[in-house]
Amino acid sequence: MKDGEPVIKGTQISNHLYKLNNFTIQQRGELIPTSTTVVPQTFNAMDSSKSWEVWHRQFGHLGKSSIYTLYKKQLVTSLDIDLQSPKYDCETCTVANQTVKPFLTVLEKTPTKLGEVTHMDLWGKYSNPSIHGNYYFHTFLDDSTRHPTVRFLKHKHEAAQDIKDHVAHLRARKMHPNAFRCDEGQEFVNENLIQWLREQGIELQITAPYSSSQNGAAKCLNCTLVELACAMLLGQQVPTFLWEYAIQHAAYLREHAPAAATPGMTPYKAWHGMKPDVSHLVHEFGSPVYVLLQGRNVKPKLLPRSKQQIFVGFEDRSKSIKYYNTDTRRVLTSRNYQFLLNLPKELGMPKPILVEPPPTMLREGEHDNGNNDTLQLGSQHNKRKRQYEEPNQGEDTEPTQRKL
Repeated sequence: MKDGEPVIKGTQISNHLYKLNNFTIQQRGELIPTSTTVVPQTFNAMDSSKSWEVWHRQFGHLGKSSIYTLYKKQLVTSLDIDLQSPKYDCETCTVANQTVKPFLTVLEKTPTKLGEVTHMDLWGKYSNPSIHGNYYFHTFLDDSTRHPTVRFLKHKHEAAQDIKDHVAHLRARKMHPNAFRCDEGQEFVNENLIQWLREQGIELQITAPYSSSQNGAAKCLNCTLVELACAMLLGQQVPTFLWEYAIQHAAYLREHAPAAATPGMTPYKAWHGMKPDVSHLVHEFGSPVYVLLQGRNVKPKLLPRSKQQIFVGFEDRSKSIKYYNTDTRRVLTSRNYQFLLNLPKELGMPKPILVEPPPTMLREGEHDNGNNDTLQLGSQHNKRKRQYEEPNQGEDTEPTQRKL
């Protein structure tokens, strides 16, 4: 352009680059050029490109990487960018769009040794107590192997003693605990526990407020255990008060499952140093199992020698099982058991067992009359109350026996 009039025309082949074909320089006053002379020429084109900052604002604060994609792939026309212009930080975008920063992934985590760093978290309070009266469970997850350990509590303040017991457990196996990672719960962040850990040379790594992802490994473990336990309880219609053993069994199974943090091996092998044998994992939680009657339960000859019970987990690395005894309402252990796996189709599986709630739980129809004192079915007063109900005064009625 010269004085606002075009002097030369060409075809744009890229940003700031034009191709000029078959042009001649015409001297002033000469109508038709008589000769062609090659003379070096310099042309100054008008630069209409805009900086990154201008385009960023004009695109409604679109990210500069997205603007560059539009330019590089020529998804739009007339997008002239000065690529040499600086890319400044945008304060408006920072104020409007700031989010939680992502944390390191499993592949980027710092390698640790066995027992060196432990993630822990507390789950609860559950509305229904377990058969042992527990309302919480406390998980410990080894950072190196993803080996889970679960402990059960009646109250939150028992978590401090659980940590001390876990430290003793690690040291008894020649491990050296250096740090525990947890959230800001008062069951973990209290002066007595912090002082004890400091004396033991153990660091308490507390997550930042509203940043539970820093302890995401323990959170995910709790979520996984609860989901597995719920599925197992529903799958065999196991009573809810056995949720504690469902959580234990879920942790046992999770130890034998693959984990992203231990590629090529299970958490069991990473922790124990041997490949686990899963040939015994053919019995579903809550399945019927026949247990040999021993000790005081031995029947006279010519009477059944075993009784059907409810399978609720393994003990002693699969050599024994744990089962719920419907007579005593207790969970016991036995190594003399038998699962019926090969039955004729017409017989089907053994019939389910009628399960009554344990002695520490309220039964249907029993109330505490609004008091905080829970009705204990094992007391002498309540034993009498279970057998008969007091008749109303002035009524000539016989005592009615209460159904159990």
